[in-house]
Amino acid sequence: MEGTGDVPSPRGSTSLVAFGPFLIMFGGFNGSVCFNDLFVFHIGTNRIARWSVAVALGLLHTLTNVVGCTESRQWKKWSVATGEWPTARAAIAASMIGNRICFFGGFSSDNNDFAELVVLEVAISD
Repeated sequence: MEGTGDVPSPRGSTSLVAFGPFLIMFGGFNGSVCFNDLFVFHIGTNRIARWSVAVALGLLHTLTNVVGCTESRQWKKWSVATGEWPTARAAIAASMIGNRICFFGGFSSDNNDFAELVVLEVAISD
């Protein structure tokens, strides 16, 4: 399925979870550089959905909020204006628990391993 919008650059070792009509992708590795960007892809039908995300490190300590809007079959890069954001990494374990995405571990471009839990709290409305 092809998409439009903020299409991510080619990469492997990303984390991808499904949430409602969305696929949410974090990080990855292109062979030389790790990424710490977060993308959403709307796989639903022709409708517009609003979403928000609260970023937390550790035990859901909210650092920033992001709100956006996307149409079906469109990529959108979540950008963070303020607050702390997880460092670039690849091969991250990810799991969706309710409306929270839990990311753990991964490695950096210089092969450092992470033992950090990152939790994103997501909300979607039509």
